[in-house]
Amino acid sequence: MVGRTGHRATGQPVAEAASIGAVGLGGALERATALAQARSGWLLAILIVLYTSIYTGLNWYRMQALRQGFDFLVYEQPIWNTVHGRPFAQSMYSFAPTHLGVDLAFFELWLAPFYALWQSPLTLFVAISLGAALGVWPIFLIARERFGSALVGLGWAILYLLFLPVGTITLSEFQPRLFAASALLGAYWFYRRERSLPFWLCLLLALTVRSDVGLVVGCFGLFGLLERRDARFGLAPALVGFGYWAAAVFLIVPALADGHGFLWQVNYAWLGADSRAILTRLVTDPLYAARGVLTLEKGRYLAQLFWPLAFLPLLRPRLLLIPAPILALNLLSSELVQFDLFHQYQALIIPFLFLAAIDGLAGLRDAAPATRARRLAFLVCAAVFATLLLLPFWPGNDNSRNGLTPSLAFLAWPMLLALLLAPLAVGAALRRDAQSRVGVPLILAGLAVLMAFQHLALGSEPQQFLKNPGPAPRLGAARALIALIPRDAPLAVTSQLGIHVPMRRELYHFPGNSSYDPALVERARYVLADRQRDNGREQGDIAALLRAGTWRIVAEQRDFVLLERTTP
Repeated sequence: MVGRTGHRATGQPVAEAASIGAVGLGGALERATALAQARSGWLLAILIVLYTSIYTGLNWYRMQALRQGFDFLVYEQPIWNTVHGRPFAQSMYSFAPTHLGVDLAFFELWLAPFYALWQSPLTLFVAISLGAALGVWPIFLIARERFGSALVGLGWAILYLLFLPVGTITLSEFQPRLFAASALLGAYWFYRRERSLPFWLCLLLALTVRSDVGLVVGCFGLFGLLERRDARFGLAPALVGFGYWAAAVFLIVPALADGHGFLWQVNYAWLGADSRAILTRLVTDPLYAARGVLTLEKGRYLAQLFWPLAFLPLLRPRLLLIPAPILALNLLSSELVQFDLFHQYQALIIPFLFLAAIDGLAGLRDAAPATRARRLAFLVCAAVFATLLLLPFWPGNDNSRNGLTPSLAFLAWPMLLALLLAPLAVGAALRRDAQSRVGVPLILAGLAVLMAFQHLALGSEPQQFLKNPGPAPRLGAARALIALIPRDAPLAVTSQLGIHVPMRRELYHFPGNSSYDPALVERARYVLADRQRDNGREQGDIAALLRAGTWRIVAEQRDFVLLERTTP
């Protein structure tokens, strides 16, 4: 009796403390919910402005740190030419005088008026940061409607901007796929509301970005057909999307490029020499293709896409059908940059990961206990498989783009544990409170922790900025040499200095590569090169020019070299 009395005496304060804690958390969430409900518009606007400001600043920092590559000019030069009365004109690719011979980047027309106001890379930094941030508007609306809570809607909006690939793509030179991503999110919101006019405006806006958006729009139509929507939301998008993509790939772009195939075909050279050969190989020899897809690195890539969202998108596979062609293109590619989280190739996948996660969590919350248990068991299986893929014991782990390699190595194990336990934590939060009053906000907080772990595991630009916030030591030397180049002179320039030179009609990459024809350097009057570039390999290209006897060194500082052609 004494023992039992003693047990109650010690247990009761603990229970009371837990109850008080729960009441305190519930009260705090009630106050946050009331604030979010009353000021949701303002809070969302602040979030968009904050992200746009921070990432515009980080893009500027990358420029000053000499970490913006030549690809930025792929879009800036056609936009600049459009402003100056030469729509889509470009000089960087040898096979077409127009950017439309590279891809159907019609968005350059509607972006040009904004660029005309201030013809500077900063204008495009603002545009791409804002374009990415605007995606939170439909995310908020969809999540608020699905969960009946403005606070939860804001939580999902914050998570979208915290997701590592959103930030890395915003900072990866200039990647207009982010405009399409936000437009597609808007299209899905209007699809849910059955508002056909704004739905189609969003789809058409997305299609102006790139031809491969047509594949996403086409699959959006298939999604609508599966949901038995009428032709406006099903058959019509399918026909328009797939038709636009096929016309671009097989007719329009090759015609404008004088028969040259799509530039991206080189990423699939292991499957065939051109689009038709690639498709033929996939159909006639699927086992050969499977051997190139079922690799450890590509499995880790998939794990990195899903684990910060606790694998919730897997509960809504129908929504994942929409970006499936883009995911397939990434998995079929032989280029490492196409299946990591640091480059633009994930931009058209991310919106639907979040839409599937939102709907998956809402469905999990509303499910009967037995159904919820089965779904959680499926998520646990996915977490176990992803954990096995990400274990640091696999051969080549140190060189993996998608492995868990934090600067503090011991953190890899807490990260793996968090990944493994994430579905169980989701289930525990829902058992505590299946409604969004406490359970769902706790889950969103947990997802934020997972995303922070991913930033630590793979590295992110804010971390880089905090480690070394100053400009590159050689920036002053580069600017001194740039000042010696006539503003309209044909110029071939090393990658990281391209964004610093004044825009001009004839601008080429030095020394050239598989994307930029090295022969174009011969059209330049000046070459601005870097002896340190590519671990000193560019030094050899500089020496080759000097050996040719048609170039002379005008000036050099801090291993940057300015050369001028000595013959007409």
